[in-house]
Amino acid sequence: EILEDAELDPRAVSTPESECFLLQASQLPVAAVALIGAGHCLSPALRLLRPHPPRLLSRAQNCQQFAGAWRLLRREEGTVVSDFASDVGKAPLRLQTACGVFVDIDCQDKDGEEVGQASCAGCLQHGATPRRHYLVDFQPPGWRYLASELSLEEAENGHLDEHRSFSSDNTDSSSTLPRSRETWERLSSPGSLAVAMELVSELPERGLRRTGCWVFVGNRFARVVGPAQGQGLVAGHCCRSLEQLQRLHVSGSVREELELHYEAVCGTLSKPGLLHVDRRDWAGTGDVDRVFLDVEGGQGGKIVLPAKLGGEIVHVIGDGVEQRWRVLEWGFDPFSPDAPAASAEQLPEEAEPEGSSQLLAGEEEKQEERSEKKRKAASDGGSISTAERKRRKKEKKKEKKERKAKEKEERDREAEKEREKEKYKDEKKKDKKKKKDKGKDREASSGDEKKNKKAEKEKHKEKKDKDKKDKKDKKQKKAEELDSEAAGAGKSDSAYMQEGNRISISIKATPGRMTAEKSAKKNEAEKPAGEGDQQMPPPPPPAEEDADGKLPANFKFPKGYPPPPEDKAGLPANFKFPKGYPPPPPEDKAGLPTNFKFPKGYPPPPPEKENRSAQPATAALGATAATAAASASAAVPATAAAAAAGARLPPGTVQIIVVPSSVPGAPPFVLCSGGLSAAQISAVLAQVPPV
Repeated sequence: EILEDAELDPRAVSTPESECFLLQASQLPVAAVALIGAGHCLSPALRLLRPHPPRLLSRAQNCQQFAGAWRLLRREEGTVVSDFASDVGKAPLRLQTACGVFVDIDCQDKDGEEVGQASCAGCLQHGATPRRHYLVDFQPPGWRYLASELSLEEAENGHLDEHRSFSSDNTDSSSTLPRSRETWERLSSPGSLAVAMELVSELPERGLRRTGCWVFVGNRFARVVGPAQGQGLVAGHCCRSLEQLQRLHVSGSVREELELHYEAVCGTLSKPGLLHVDRRDWAGTGDVDRVFLDVEGGQGGKIVLPAKLGGEIVHVIGDGVEQRWRVLEWGFDPFSPDAPAASAEQLPEEAEPEGSSQLLAGEEEKQEERSEKKRKAASDGGSISTAERKRRKKEKKKEKKERKAKEKEERDREAEKEREKEKYKDEKKKDKKKKKDKGKDREASSGDEKKNKKAEKEKHKEKKDKDKKDKKDKKQKKAEELDSEAAGAGKSDSAYMQEGNRISISIKATPGRMTAEKSAKKNEAEKPAGEGDQQMPPPPPPAEEDADGKLPANFKFPKGYPPPPEDKAGLPANFKFPKGYPPPPPEDKAGLPTNFKFPKGYPPPPPEKENRSAQPATAALGATAATAAASASAAVPATAAAAAAGARLPPGTVQIIVVPSSVPGAPPFVLCSGGLSAAQISAVLAQVPPV
């Protein structure tokens, strides 16, 4: 509503977090003035304020006719009128120099508070359209910073009328914008000498960058220092007054900033080098005759003048702060006690960068064109009647309303089109998403099937491997049991232990026997049908003996020797010697008769390939068999001699193990690896010496 009352056309843009308005860039100053006048606070200030023109502060003498000391008599701002003619001591003071630099000291306390402080410093730009630029201000930037028109009229009685107004391209709304008028009274003669300086640096540096101006006119001086435009709270917010800014920041941060970073001083130059304070903000109570600077007495700091005219002046304050001031105007020397009343030398001209004068000239031409348009519009408005002006105003409002309605319809149509497009896009996205989800489901289902099949295969494989392993373990366990049964009971480790007249023997069952039996079964199964045990060929005739009755050293019995005995007396009718038995005799035939010959039919043919499990035979030693002992006694010495000589026993050799009994007089326990009868075992044991 505020912007529409100012004849503006804002476009609202609503978001979930805030509501914004779009304006044309040319309408921004008008909108800012309207909002500030309605009591709003705007920031950052630099986005709203116009930048200072280049080379604003210079040594050019463009404001000579306004130079001097002035005192405010009357101020009119809207409906508020302030009259200072009756109280001259509290009237605001202005020191204006010919180079344009000015300092205003306005210390109007309201009920002991600082909200009435309005001191400022800046530069007057004089030309076709004068304008005041503010460098430091105790008040936050208001509409006067955005004012586009300034007129200065000096009357014959020495008064100066200063009119300030804000104008826009919309002439219908110009009547609602703020205006002000000030009347100033000259205190010094027009040709008074002046000094103007600008603060360029300060050491040590503060949290906020400060600037300021220091001016001398005749025997008066004024100095204002503070944060630059856009720095801090006061200079960084645009609002109506300092009082309003303090209400927004109730924590006291505004007053703290004013006390720390702002300074305004005005007083009297008693003589060169001695300055007394008349008024001072934020540093004391402003007592009269308070010394601000005494060069000879060393009070108030130290002043260091440059080596040549035009250099920077250094002011070293008592607390160690060093301030450097650039000289813009030097009518006399206010710091040297023996200085003349007026400076005999002129300041050297400062070198201007290329294009600066052209920029200033171009800006002045633009301002002249705008002023000419305003004057022409005002002259045209004076020639028509009030009724005609109202009629034109109504027509303009009507046209504006119709234009807004058409624009709204167009926006609605565009919005509808955009909604249709968005709807179509959403449907397309949904269809695409559905297809994508279906594809994902198919991929997921196929993936699950593959995973299930793979898991089933792995499970089946594990089960198969487990069954195979169990079967193998059962077979191995069964083989071990069979070996244990065949070898007899014993301990797991083969160990010999002698206790008195007893020998304890334990036999370790080996799994290799089961493997040998399986191999034998396999070979038997692979034989052709009808093929059984074959008779071994007869051995060759015995080798001739030497003269001593011994065989040669390199003599070896041929394969199949000795021949089987001719008479099987004492052996069962179906008895057959194992394969490879008997083993060849050792080289040394000690213990055998020189004319010893193996019986006919020895060695016997290989045993029948039947799956027979050798069972140990146990019998008492009391059995007698004369015939079996005769035949068995012939093979025992040869085998014993071979074993004594360290020869390896051939496979299939029958072994007999005798375990003496622990009971005195009881017969021993006998284990036999072959299928021998009790008579045969007794005959064999008869050839073994007793233990």
